[in-house]
Amino acid sequence: MSHPVIRSAYLATKDKLPDRFLFTGKLIRPDLPESFFFYLVEVLSPWFPSTKVQKCITDVLENQPLAASSPDTDFESIVLKINESLEGLAKKGEGEWQGNLNAILGLVWQNNIIITQTGNVLGYVFRRGKISNIIEKHSSPNLPLPGETFTEITDGKIATGDRIVFGNVEFYNHLALDRLRHLCENKASPEIVFVLLNFFKRLKTAKANAVIIEAHTPSDEKDILSSRPEILYLDDAPESFTAAAKKHFLPTLQQAWSKTRELSQKATGQSQKLARSSSQQWQKKYGPKTKEILAKGGTHLARATQRVSASLKPAARKSIERIKNSDHYRKVSLKVKPYTKTNGKPSSLGLALNLTQRALSTATLPRNRKFLYAGLIIVFIFAGYMKIRANNVERSVRNEARSIVDAYEKANSEYEAAREDLVLGRSGGRERLISALALAERASEHESNRAKAETLRRQIRTELDKTSATERFYNLAPKFSLGDNTVNITLVGSEIYGTNSEGKIFTADTRDTEARLVASLGRDNGQVVDSSYSESTGKIYFYTDQSKLLVYDTASKTFAEGKIGDEGGRWEPAKAIASYVTNLYLLDTTAGEVWKHIEREDGYSKGDDYVDTRKIGLSDAVDLAVDGNIYLLWPDATVRKYIKGSLQSDFSLSAVPENAIGEPGGLYTDADSNHLYVLDRKLNRIIRFGKNGEFANQYAVEGQTIEQFVVNTKIKKLWFLSQSKIYEIDL
Repeated sequence: MSHPVIRSAYLATKDKLPDRFLFTGKLIRPDLPESFFFYLVEVLSPWFPSTKVQKCITDVLENQPLAASSPDTDFESIVLKINESLEGLAKKGEGEWQGNLNAILGLVWQNNIIITQTGNVLGYVFRRGKISNIIEKHSSPNLPLPGETFTEITDGKIATGDRIVFGNVEFYNHLALDRLRHLCENKASPEIVFVLLNFFKRLKTAKANAVIIEAHTPSDEKDILSSRPEILYLDDAPESFTAAAKKHFLPTLQQAWSKTRELSQKATGQSQKLARSSSQQWQKKYGPKTKEILAKGGTHLARATQRVSASLKPAARKSIERIKNSDHYRKVSLKVKPYTKTNGKPSSLGLALNLTQRALSTATLPRNRKFLYAGLIIVFIFAGYMKIRANNVERSVRNEARSIVDAYEKANSEYEAAREDLVLGRSGGRERLISALALAERASEHESNRAKAETLRRQIRTELDKTSATERFYNLAPKFSLGDNTVNITLVGSEIYGTNSEGKIFTADTRDTEARLVASLGRDNGQVVDSSYSESTGKIYFYTDQSKLLVYDTASKTFAEGKIGDEGGRWEPAKAIASYVTNLYLLDTTAGEVWKHIEREDGYSKGDDYVDTRKIGLSDAVDLAVDGNIYLLWPDATVRKYIKGSLQSDFSLSAVPENAIGEPGGLYTDADSNHLYVLDRKLNRIIRFGKNGEFANQYAVEGQTIEQFVVNTKIKKLWFLSQSKIYEIDL
């Protein structure tokens, strides 16, 4: 299997900056084929004019012996040698770089990469649209000893399509990761560096250095070729327009001219060949007959010409004499320009140049100059407009980046003011917390602020949650897994039963968390839509998209198909199912009914339309729950209560503090519970209400998406399903 082609490019600085040294580049060893070293070294030392740190590092990279078959095994010896060299430098008196050195050194061979770092250098890999950290900032309070400058070594594989970016802190302070990800998509590394060069030059900063590594297949080599150099310098003088045009457009024009000439010669050759072939065929078929016709016709034509000429000669002589004697007659000398025939006819490029010359000549005539001036004015106006537009776009990007960076300070200030308002009992404290939260979330969009902005966001969120009776959970650890593709869960005491997309049923006790396969619904019965457990019967009722009811007896571990006793009876199409004692309730949004089925010895009774739908239809209902009464949930977060099938008009849910329910996704209660639980999918939370509809509290989760939930009110536990894993919350 062939390795991907690895290419690199570098954004660098040539000269010392007022507050730092920056050395970035590439080093190739003749004894290491298909390999290269790269480095980015930053020394933050404004008080001394030069440093030998770079030379200490590059000398070792150039001269330290390495095995060509496996250079990674000797990389550690390179790191040790560099540490020894830096220790020697410190002993000679140049030690100001200690604590001010940020560096990344790496070796790429075939599709492998191995790196070591010190100080604050950041590295990310952009793979299939995703961003992953390779290295992060170091924040050790103690300065490393000179002989232990580089201590960490990381290695890995480079995959086809990867773009790896290493940069100093200044590089990432001005560039959002998402923007860098878009920039790296399907671009060659020299092209990426060229765009970055223009970006940082517009910001008028030369403090940002970076290494870009790119991997592509050999077949893609032609598609992403780049004529730009590997290393571009931020402090180089800007390239003149003439030099840039000559550099970037001349090769293209030469290539186009060569291609045009080749096509023209090919077309001319084909035309000549076709003409010769046509002439030969015509001569063969029609030549003799044509000669015969011309011989006869020529004689008649000559005689007729002589007769006409004889009759016209006297009149013609008189006309010529009149013209010569007139005042308007003058002799005109004609210049004859010989015609040179080249390959039968001029080439297409020559014709194009001729037409261009004629157009320019016509445009510069006095009578046409006003149109030429008008055209030039339009061109200049358009060019000016495009330049202004580009500047405005770039300015808006800079302002956007600056506002994101400034958002942290504003968020922090707003948060402190809000806390003071809350402590002193002044109004507006909660509103300020909401404003501070929005600013903190905005500040977290920039890499330089992300860690501290996230910490601030959690602090603000904690204060806000106190005002809305919210318990928030961050990145919970899963209790256990129920296998792949779990689509439905049911609680039986302390056991959770999960059904996957293939109809297999797994169960796990929440106390030992070991899942096991216990049964299968069978693929012919369809996929589970909803399920319900009845403690009175000890059975789980599974309703499928084939309008079938499958009953699992948890005591005997056996399955049976639930039948309607009446001959020919069928289960109604249902969106949700609930059980109470021995009764089953199906929410049928197609018919707009809740059907009640009573268990009998011969099966189940035919469905009875149980709730009153004369005032309010049920076609939009989302879910139902039963505790003896029936509760129905609607998409607008309305919950309606029915007692013996009659609507209780005085029942409703109270308002939820801070944010209303955005997307209702589930409803739960039972006879043992004093509460109603509503799942809000939009804000990923479960909200608890009293049976009178009054808001009690809520549980919000960050890091996992709540798909379904079950509740055991006796032991005060709630479990939710997220990507086939079960998570536990104490109520």
